[in-house]
Amino acid sequence: NTPAEEFELSRIRVSEGRTFVSPSNRSLEILFCVEGRTLLQNAGVDQELAFDKGRAVIVPATVSAYRISGNAELYKATVPL
Repeated sequence: NTPAEEFELSRIRVSEGRTFVSPSNRSLEILFCVEGRTLLQNAGVDQELAFDKGRAVIVPATVSAYRISGNAELYKATVPL
């Protein structure tokens, strides 16, 4: 939890056999990779994006759902619904 009402911050850890699947009801998200390398897959669309430590990705609210796999630690900033 953050003291700010404008955003929420979450930590995501993925590893072999342990993926993260986004909820379908969500808002704009910014993913920051702070360790490792990860693969972001857009559910329902044949799109993949690999990114690693030091990179950030914006996931628009229009993306219905996504999956994160790899071996990485990320932080997710989002606007509360």
